[in-house]
Amino acid sequence: MTQTAPDSTIRLALRMTREQHELLLQAATAAGMSVPDFAIESIVRSAHRLMGTESGVQTTHRFDQSVSAGPAGQHSAPRTSFTKPALMRWQSMSEARRRLLLSNVWCSRCRHEVTITDFSAAIKDGDLLLVGRCAECRGDVARVVES
Repeated sequence: MTQTAPDSTIRLALRMTREQHELLLQAATAAGMSVPDFAIESIVRSAHRLMGTESGVQTTHRFDQSVSAGPAGQHSAPRTSFTKPALMRWQSMSEARRRLLLSNVWCSRCRHEVTITDFSAAIKDGDLLLVGRCAECRGDVARVVES
């Protein structure tokens, strides 16, 4: 069921099987996105493909985390990319652990724990290395997940 509110917000209720729901949760987590952001991004990409207006095809294991519009309607699309071994390691972790890791990164500028965005993931010396930006100050941050 779809409803259009006066502020142009569209609300969706999705019916899906347990398997579809689990797949959606896993994909959103691997992308470093909330389920609603991931679903919206997927819907918009499908619409662009259907209409022939897509601006480009993403490489394998490269995901948009979210799309947000600023006051002037400017859009930003943070990116997350994984090497194949890093993606395999990431997907082997529970969703709760992945969320904790993403939201528990030290920022030397902010001087407290922050959420990492725009990150890349690779295996370095056997450990998972996340390198990206602080969600608050946009400074460089990194997180090592020891194996």
